[in-house]
Amino acid sequence: MRVAYLLSSAFADEGHQTTVSHTGEEGLRCLEHNRPDAVFLDVRLPTINGIEVLRTIRLTDRALPVILITGHANPGQLTEARQLGVTDVIAKPSVLTHFTDALVQIASKSGPR
Repeated sequence: MRVAYLLSSAFADEGHQTTVSHTGEEGLRCLEHNRPDAVFLDVRLPTINGIEVLRTIRLTDRALPVILITGHANPGQLTEARQLGVTDVIAKPSVLTHFTDALVQIASKSGPR
């Protein structure tokens, strides 16, 4: 969870509004009411894992950019995430150095607002 707060703080410093959810269920409930510009999703979550959350997101929104953050995903999970159209996969030890690159990738796909 510390990574979530570090990312949230870093995004806020860049002028972005953020919401942190502690469980997959909580995150999915948030998505029912608001569509964010992007979702940063950890593979390891309590009760349901990030791949299941991604699968559920894709049932209703195929275009939402989702960045998977992981230090523990196995090759099968990574393959499934890619099949589900994950925008990017970032390893946890390097997440803070690469989050700006992920934002640039999202911005280039969504175009000007």
